[in-house]
Amino acid sequence: MKHPIYFGSIALESNRWKPECQPSIYFSEWLSRVNQAGFDGIELWQRHYTQGSRAEKERLTSGPNPPAIFNSYATFENTDESRSQRNEIAQAILETRALAVKFNLGTDAFREEEYIAQFREWSETLPSEMALLYECHPGDIGDKPDTAKAILKKINNPNIGIIVHPFCLSPDNLHAWFDCFPDLIRHLHVHQRDEGGVFNLLEFSAEGNEARCRILRQRGFRGTLTVEFTKGTALVRENADEIFRNACSDLQFLRSNLS
Repeated sequence: MKHPIYFGSIALESNRWKPECQPSIYFSEWLSRVNQAGFDGIELWQRHYTQGSRAEKERLTSGPNPPAIFNSYATFENTDESRSQRNEIAQAILETRALAVKFNLGTDAFREEEYIAQFREWSETLPSEMALLYECHPGDIGDKPDTAKAILKKINNPNIGIIVHPFCLSPDNLHAWFDCFPDLIRHLHVHQRDEGGVFNLLEFSAEGNEARCRILRQRGFRGTLTVEFTKGTALVRENADEIFRNACSDLQFLRSNLS
C-alpha cells in the first residue's frame, strides 16, 4: 500500500529548539516546493503558525488542503499559563483546519494524573473527529510501551493514536511497540542519527533502515509518516535548501522500501 508521507516544517526551522526566538522562515514560501516534490501533505510546526504575521497565517490557510497534522507543543500543567497556551493552540488548530494534532504529555512522572486531567479537558475543546497523536518521545512519561499503554488506558479516548520513531529504535524495540500497540501506531516521525548523534540520510544506514521498513510491512503498519529531520539538521549553519533536498531523498527511500 502507499503510505501518506508528510513534510515536517520543523525540518527547515533553525530556531526549532529556541523557544524564545521567532521562526527563521516563512513556511508558506515552501508549500509549492513540498507539493511538487511529491509529499502528501505537511506537518505544520506550531510556531510557524502561532508566531506568524496575519498575512503569513492567511497564506498558510488559504490553500485547499489543510495541514495533515498540527505539531503542537502544548503543556499540560494545571496552571493559568499552561491553560492559556493550550487555548491559543486549540484556536490555531481550528483556524488551520488541521486533521490531526501531535502532542506530548510531559516529562515528570509524578505529575501523570495532572497531565492526564488537563489533556482530557483540552481535548474536549477540539473537533470531535480530530485524530490525537501521542508522540512517545524519549523523555516523555510515556516513552516506553508499557507506560504508554497504561496512560492511554487512563485517558480512554478512541481518537488517540501513537507516534513512534522507528529509525531510532532497534528491531527488538520496534517489535515491542507493535506487540503493545498492534493497531494504535498510526503515525511515524522519521529521522536517522549516526552513532555520534549527527542527523543523516536514511540511505546512510541503508541495510538497517531497510530492515526496519520490512518490520513495518510485516507488522501491518497502515498509518502515515512525517520526514521530521534529516542530514543537515542541527548544524551550526543550516542550509534550508540542502535540508529540503535531503528530505526529498528520504522520501524516495521510504517510497521504495514501504511499498
